[in-house]
Amino acid sequence: MSVKVVIRVRPLSQREKDRGCTSCIAMDGPCTLIYDVATQRTFTFTFDYSFWSSNGFEEEDDGLLVPSESYYGDQHKVYDQIGADFFEDAWSGYHSFLLAYGQTDSGKSYSLMGYGSNQGIIARFVLEMFQKIDETTTQDRWYKVSMIMLEIYKELIQDLLVDYKSVPARGLKVRESKKLGIYIQNLSKHSVIRSEDLFKFLEEENNNKCIMATYMGQSSSRKQTIIIFSSNQFEIIDGTTTETYSDTKFVEMAGSERPRTPNATANWLRECRNINQMFGFPWSYYYNSCCQGKYEKYKLNSTL
Repeated sequence: MSVKVVIRVRPLSQREKDRGCTSCIAMDGPCTLIYDVATQRTFTFTFDYSFWSSNGFEEEDDGLLVPSESYYGDQHKVYDQIGADFFEDAWSGYHSFLLAYGQTDSGKSYSLMGYGSNQGIIARFVLEMFQKIDETTTQDRWYKVSMIMLEIYKELIQDLLVDYKSVPARGLKVRESKKLGIYIQNLSKHSVIRSEDLFKFLEEENNNKCIMATYMGQSSSRKQTIIIFSSNQFEIIDGTTTETYSDTKFVEMAGSERPRTPNATANWLRECRNINQMFGFPWSYYYNSCCQGKYEKYKLNSTL
């Protein structure tokens, strides 16, 4: 198992600009430097990749953000350096897992989903997948791609590709059997015949999401969103049909926020505590699942 950690810095928000904030972050190759004004010390952190997306770009008429400086990390650069690896893994029959996490309004949705002309990692992944399928499909080689979309909110699981009114009030149940292993009962799975299907499903997903306004951002999701692509490749070799299978999982964690934000309700504070605790999930997940075989702490563990 290989783990890569990537950081991306977004531009200052209008709210931050109005407050007179300035950036305390700089980047040098894979290193991210943070300047602490209080102690006047600089701390250096090394990641597999550090993407600078704070400035150095121009916006075209169609809304596409393009680099005006070589250091700017646009959507294409992010996918080219990390997203393409997920495609290669999927095509070769390996499972892979991308988790986006950070504070509210930090750009998780933008990096994964994208907006308008600025397609994110998921859209680029699917477009490359179907381009490869079109190029390699023959009478003796064919493919099947399917996907599921769900969200987890307060430990309740909701299918994002069905009418939200038909979802049980207590959410979908996580089950375990000797034959199927761990699975989510009654979770729908949809075939993706062409790349256009993806955008239709993403639109359905966005419509079915329950978006809760927050002090930090009016359209920040308060839930964990999970999208899983399953790829089956079939090939006839010497009269025998072989199959290569892979799952590619994309997870957008709910945004972390400070519980002491003004005007916070008791329910909102409980959400914050639950979400902030989930930020220990990536490491506890690997430890519990790989070392101890434990999945029970969060529904997110079981789902993945």
